[in-house]
Amino acid sequence: MYRREDLEKVIEKILEKSTPGHDIEHMLRVWNLAKQIIDGEKILAKVVVGGEKISVDEEIVYAACMLHDVGHTIYDPKDPLYVKHPIRSMEIARKVLPEIGFPEEKIPLTLEAIRLHDDTKPWGTKTKTDKREIWYVQDADNIEALGANGLTRLILFCIPTAKMKDYIPKLSLDDPKARWESMVHDVYAHGLEVYNNLHTNTAKTLADEGKTFMLQFVELYIKERNLAKK
Repeated sequence: MYRREDLEKVIEKILEKSTPGHDIEHMLRVWNLAKQIIDGEKILAKVVVGGEKISVDEEIVYAACMLHDVGHTIYDPKDPLYVKHPIRSMEIARKVLPEIGFPEEKIPLTLEAIRLHDDTKPWGTKTKTDKREIWYVQDADNIEALGANGLTRLILFCIPTAKMKDYIPKLSLDDPKARWESMVHDVYAHGLEVYNNLHTNTAKTLADEGKTFMLQFVELYIKERNLAKK
């Protein structure tokens, strides 16, 4: 019989070898954000649409949130920045979910939500979907990449893991390739592009403060670095 606590125990064990910022607490925060989005969108539907009921399978959203980044435990020298980690996460989930008794009929959409969780980020393929379960996982993970906590996670990933420079002044903030070379440029891309690709009004409300914080950080960082100019 499937129980959430069994899934969490398995995930916590898997994540012992994960990259910085992709631990069990990250998974739980993403789920809690997704739950806020689910509840918020239900309320908006009643107020704006006039009572239209939004149907979302919370168990699929929960499982996808909890498993979306387990692919960060597998290093591929051909993918040093873990861009393809959603595929690896999906393959791990394909094995884990049946073992803990997760409902078989819910596995396909759960795997699809895991595979596409990064798809609205700057490096994603922007695959179109009308599945709210996928929207909510994407939005929650994007919000988690913003704000003070998101900034900390990005710094931990960009510098120790991806071996980026902290800042390369000659690169334009609007250069899409620069985000792979400089932590500051990556923070800027997250603060602006990630926010702009959110699906839901609830997510935008939750993310607004975090987006502002990220962009203010970039502005202040560059201002302080410019003090060294002669």
